[in-house]
This record gives sequence, structure tokens and C-alpha cells, in this order.
Amino acid sequence: IENLIEDYGFESSTEDYMGLNGMNSPYIYPNPSKGEFKIYCNKDINESVELIIKDMAGGNVFHEIVNISNYDGMVDIDISNVSDGIYLVFMTINDEMYTQKIIKNW
Repeated sequence: IENLIEDYGFESSTEDYMGLNGMNSPYIYPNPSKGEFKIYCNKDINESVELIIKDMAGGNVFHEIVNISNYDGMVDIDISNVSDGIYLVFMTINDEMYTQKIIKNW
């Protein structure tokens, strides 16, 4: 876990996903959830956004490239098929990496 946190600059501050870096900072809701999450971003982003969700062992459980503007700034993510636990969401937007912890529970 510590290697993932160090490698990807994970921070657990709630300010990050509530817009600490301005309106371009994505956030995820609800968290925790049963596996269905919504990722909110600035809908004016015209570039593709890479979304990767990793388990705490570093394995990929989700990987998708989406154009946020096609989704009106909100993307639905469904990981209800994976085991309950803590996962890291990595989002690359305009060459910037954002990381957030999500909790999937029953």
C-alpha cells in the first residue's frame, strides 16, 4: 500500500475532491458505496480522461478512457463485481494526475 501511495502521490485530504485545486479537480460520490460511483469533473474539459481503478495490491480492476464533455461532466463507474475493499482511482486530466481513495462495501 505504501508503495502505491508514494508512487502515485496519493493524498487523503477531502479538500482535493471538493475542489481544492479549482473547478477542474474531480470528485467521486457516493463514497463509500456498493460499487456504483459517479465521477464529477469540469464539463468544459474537452480532452479524453483516463480512469484507472487499482486494488491495494496494485492490480487494475477498471480502465477506461472517456471524453468528459460527452457525459456532461459526470461519468458513472460500476465496480460492483469486485470484492469489497479500498481502491485507488487515478484520473489523468490535461496531463495532470488526480488520485482518490474509494471504498466499495456491501
